[in-house]
This record gives sequence, structure tokens and C-alpha cells, in this order.
Amino acid sequence: MSYRYLLFKQIYRSKAVIVATTILFLGVVGLYIVNAIDGSDFRADMQSYLHHDQETLAFYQEELENPHISEE
Repeated sequence: MSYRYLLFKQIYRSKAVIVATTILFLGVVGLYIVNAIDGSDFRADMQSYLHHDQETLAFYQEELENPHISEE
């Protein structure tokens, strides 16, 4: 009997621990699958942020060229 088998036998002595570990493992795998199916990745997010930043920059450059200062 190896040391690993002894530890495995001591840790997984009760069914409650086995059920909890199984739920935890399935949760991690499930979240990984949902994240992979989502379709959003880092590159697409960065392109979206870059496009938004360019629109914001163009807006403020136009505001600097044509200021609409009110009387207030």
C-alpha cells in the first residue's frame, strides 16, 4: 500500500466528502465549459475597447475645436 493510497483512503472515508468533492469538481468543469462556449475572448474585448476609445477621442477632439460654452 502506497502513501498516496493511505491518504486517499483517510480523506475519502465518508460519502459526504466524496459528494462535496464531486460537486466542486463538476462546478469547476461546468464553469470552464460555460466560459469556453461564451465566445468572448481577450482579443475581441480589446478591439471593442479600442473602438470605444477612438470614438471617445474623436468626440472630445471635436468638442475642443468647436466649444459650445454657454452663458452660465
